Amino acid sequence: MADVHSRQAAGIIFVKVDGEQIEANGEFTYRISGTKREYQMNANGKGYWTEAPEQGFIKGAVTNVSETDIETLKTAKGVTVTLETGNGKVVTAKDAIQIDAMEGNTGTGVNPIEFQSDSVEEIR
Repeated sequence: MADVHSRQAAGIIFVKVDGEQIEANGEFTYRISGTKREYQMNANGKGYWTEAPEQGFIKGAVTNVSETDIETLKTAKGVTVTLETGNGKVVTAKDAIQIDAMEGNTGTGVNPIEFQSDSVEEIR
């Protein structure tokens, strides 16, 4: 019988920016950087595909508690972001820049956050 614990797909996450844990709120999403492919069709009905580099990202929301330095997070650049997922995977974004406006919500106390980099990889 298979070990059900080895099949975990989601759960508690941890997010760190330059080694400092931030207050992650809810779900985070990510995209590994690499090559983006698109299928095209020419006027003769012949198909072909193109490739272009594509940056990766790690994005979600942070809880705006008193210790959360929104200004520092909003202007972050050249940082390493680490996302530890509930299934044991670790995703890193190296030399990342935070691109979201980080608009706050006083009803929920959360601010969206998005880091983009040309070096986002799954290391476990």
